[in-house]
Amino acid sequence: GKSAGGGGNTCLAGKWQAVQEDCPEASRSNVYLAEVRQLRPQPTEGGLRRTRKSTLSRTMRERVHELGTDVHKMLFWDDYSEGVFVGGHNSAYDLHVDCIPSSNVGSVFSGHKLLAIWSHGSSTRRVMREHKRELFVPP
Repeated sequence: GKSAGGGGNTCLAGKWQAVQEDCPEASRSNVYLAEVRQLRPQPTEGGLRRTRKSTLSRTMRERVHELGTDVHKMLFWDDYSEGVFVGGHNSAYDLHVDCIPSSNVGSVFSGHKLLAIWSHGSSTRRVMREHKRELFVPP
């Protein structure tokens, strides 16, 4: 679908204006910003890479590295463009399967994050058939 405010992923200003002007008052607390990151790579310190797109001052991988863990010996951990997710109560990203086989640790600053894991193959196909794009919220 088309994103609110146009402009693709180049700027949040138009999207924020669209929320203020077009979004019904009762729905505004459910707005969800997903995968917010820098448009262009930014210089970084710490030795893991020269640049990254994450908006975080330090990614989870960088923090683990600072604490002395050799992150190069871990499974591929993509934090180059680690996005920030922001939303109101009961707003979230729906059930999906990530398209790349990497470890991605989510940071939760407030609220809760639901992580579900099941076996691959027929179990995954069944869960996706029954719940794909479903949003799980408290009753």
